[in-house]
Amino acid sequence: MKRQHKPAITDLTQNKVTETSVKDFSKENQPDMKKKSDSWFLRFTIVIGMLTWIVGGAKVVWTSPSLIKLESTDLEINPLGRPITSSEVSLLFGIPGMVSLPGSVIFPKLADILGRKICIIVIGFMMMISLLGLAFSNTIVLIILFSTICSISFVGTLGVLPMYLTEICEDHNRAKYGCILSLCIPLGQLYAYVLGPLLLIRDYTLVIAAPLLPFILFFFYVPESPVYLLSKGRDEECRLALEKLRSNKAKSELEVDYRHMSQSLAPTGESKPFKVLKVFTTKEGRCGLFLSSLGMAVQTFGGGATLLPLLAPIYENADSNLSGDAIAIIVEAVSILSLILTVFIIEKVGRRPLLIISAIGCGIPLIFMGLFFYFQHVGSHLTQQFHWVPLTSILVYFFMYFLGLGSIPFTMVSLFFNIELRSTGTAIVITFSCLLLTIFQSSFPLLAEAAGTHWCMWCFSILTFIGAVLMYMFLPETTGKSVEEIQKMLLEC
Repeated sequence: MKRQHKPAITDLTQNKVTETSVKDFSKENQPDMKKKSDSWFLRFTIVIGMLTWIVGGAKVVWTSPSLIKLESTDLEINPLGRPITSSEVSLLFGIPGMVSLPGSVIFPKLADILGRKICIIVIGFMMMISLLGLAFSNTIVLIILFSTICSISFVGTLGVLPMYLTEICEDHNRAKYGCILSLCIPLGQLYAYVLGPLLLIRDYTLVIAAPLLPFILFFFYVPESPVYLLSKGRDEECRLALEKLRSNKAKSELEVDYRHMSQSLAPTGESKPFKVLKVFTTKEGRCGLFLSSLGMAVQTFGGGATLLPLLAPIYENADSNLSGDAIAIIVEAVSILSLILTVFIIEKVGRRPLLIISAIGCGIPLIFMGLFFYFQHVGSHLTQQFHWVPLTSILVYFFMYFLGLGSIPFTMVSLFFNIELRSTGTAIVITFSCLLLTIFQSSFPLLAEAAGTHWCMWCFSILTFIGAVLMYMFLPETTGKSVEEIQKMLLEC
């Protein structure tokens, strides 16, 4: 007789439900299944989705080469027909950052209503339209408008795409593909840094948008998240999605995956209202919120997103022989090498150790950077003897930053929430992180002017060391664990 408290789990070939069959097909009894190589269709799906992050990463640094042209009096390269003013530059940086915050709330919730796939497609179309508009803009109002729309879209995909990736990957490859996803942002930034100085703003913006063309053409053919489909009671579509994503598996192995997925969804029950309150009122919601926000907060206060746009001023003040564009390209190349290394070692080392090592590794070069700017501030002759310190420190910093802090936190956010709270929890964490980053970036120039750049570097260093201690104390290891196992850890903490 079927027990009432057991989830109804349907066989792939016949509608029989038995408690013993669940045990027979459990992951513990089939340890060898997870060792199979990933299917080509899974890899194709992930790569196509990642194109939105590559374009988003390029858009983040769009202003770096574009501002030089917008400040020019040469009407052939300046679409405004006049040099941009300082107040307009401030608006160009400030408005997209603040207005894009709703994107971190709207799109994860939209992904619960329309589905992960449709939501990502909507984001891709918004990014394409906004970049086309930006390419042909000839007034500052239009430039800010289309830049803001693109920023809203990119912030949205920061929440939805990791959610989709979490649900289509398996326990053994989720960390690897999460790091590959993180590689897309610096790859897009390098793409923009290399091409920006060579092209006019219109051509440069169109080239940035180009990777969205294959995304729009092919993402329609990828499946919806099987976890999302099953949560909505669309069992047959879930089975078809699993067959496509894991085509290298036998039917018996797909049966195991389906049953395990059913078990992981069973405790959540049906969708309930007031999920925002549930995130804060349930133990697993609060723990997930804290652990997700911890990694994102350390990433923000680690200073990577703040230092990257300031590379040119830093090296101008340090009397570097290299141009700001050259420094940016070198830094992005080092960042990509670091991320590639992370992809190969994360499954062996684990997320938690890499984050702790990264935080400590970021804090040390920031100390030396602060010392250099302190000696420069007091007019010491030591700056001439150690002129190589800023370049060396910033390269070591970004190598260590993208080894963990710059690559892992985004991909961990959705891991700490079950399917019922995933979109709501992700929206809260991404909104918190974007707001924190916007406040931090806007206040940094004032703090640097008031207290000195050296104190800012030391503050970054102190915060990363504190973050390393907090992650050591509270952050659990999640590499190789299923979302269900992670949820059990949260309930036991």
